[in-house]
Amino acid sequence: MTKLSETTDTGSSTDYSDMYVRIRLQAQAGCVGLNAGPGCKQSAGKAIDQNTSATEDSDASMGYPSTGIFSRYFVQPQRSVTVAANLSAGAFVATVPLLSLSHAGGRTGDAWSRTIYSRVEDFQWFLVKRDGSNSVLSAKFTLSATKSIQFQGAVTGLNVAVSLARQLAPQGTLLTELTANSAKTRADALDKTISSLFAMTIAEAHAVDLDFRHWHPDDALTLEVSVPSGSAINGQVSPIGSWSLSLEAPRPSIFADIRICPKDEDSSCVEDSTQATNQVTSKVRAADVLSFSVIPLTPPNTALGTIATYISQHDGFSTSVASIAAEKDAKPGTPATDSLASAQLCKNILQWTSALGFSSLDQGIILWAVATGMPSIPAKTGQKLLAACNNDEIKALVKQPAASVVQDPARK
Repeated sequence: MTKLSETTDTGSSTDYSDMYVRIRLQAQAGCVGLNAGPGCKQSAGKAIDQNTSATEDSDASMGYPSTGIFSRYFVQPQRSVTVAANLSAGAFVATVPLLSLSHAGGRTGDAWSRTIYSRVEDFQWFLVKRDGSNSVLSAKFTLSATKSIQFQGAVTGLNVAVSLARQLAPQGTLLTELTANSAKTRADALDKTISSLFAMTIAEAHAVDLDFRHWHPDDALTLEVSVPSGSAINGQVSPIGSWSLSLEAPRPSIFADIRICPKDEDSSCVEDSTQATNQVTSKVRAADVLSFSVIPLTPPNTALGTIATYISQHDGFSTSVASIAAEKDAKPGTPATDSLASAQLCKNILQWTSALGFSSLDQGIILWAVATGMPSIPAKTGQKLLAACNNDEIKALVKQPAASVVQDPARK
């Protein structure tokens, strides 16, 4: 009932190393959602509705045929079908229900329940490490079908589980070491829900591992789904659509929506990686960086998981800032002395942010934001910190116009 195929591109592969990537999963063809499209057509004058049948150049949709009087009173057919995707790449894990169908024909009539996830884009961005340790994307698509009475209320229960998972295990924009366990808990909970609600009489699975360091811009996996058109789960099947799994264009920074891709694809696309980096450093603002949430929290406690809080709560941060501030400035006309405290704090901040899952560009951006935008750091102390961390990213950020740096008036 399912078919997995791969679309490959012959162009040059995309370099995801030290870049953020996000997975895209969306419906592609057929009558998924019962909407007219290239793969779901109807003859002129007839609208697409719940009973749309196949035409010569289209796939069939799943209609809502009524159960006969005899079957309703004596057979009472009951069935359910669900399709789910399990995705993982390093610390990134996700369980995505794509399709849930159920039908019960009883004495009181027919009861249908259907949920179709046509487009899923709320995945987290995650960093592809330079060593390639998290560059393998593992995808498993599973179709389960049953005629057991256990399915009653299953689709409703699955929808409730998805909603609760989003509330109890909220996902931030970026997958970090602090949110990895929450994401895994969310995926495990949905796995268990699907297993318990849908007794698997028939189970089909496609599993594939792909190293996306070798993926091309238009590479994708396509899952074609067909379901039984009658009451028997092992009867004749009809295609209802397909889902495509692909990767979004990489972005060098999580703080600016600048992606490396052809300019004609999107307004956020920049073709050259160096130009993309330059655009990021020209647009980023210290206040926005410091308020970026590394731990998603519910209101009103939204400030506790910001980068500013994360950095300031580390052991040694306050004492290092105090040590730098207490150092005497070099006398006029004498060579400036190196600040050991500044150099150590620079190394610490880069190490903290690297372990958290930020790219090398964003590590420099965070350090610059701490030095120029954090109220607890005096301006002179921030200047010493930047001088001690004088890498290419810091140099580009320091050259920014003053308008891009939001500082507290109390900083002197």
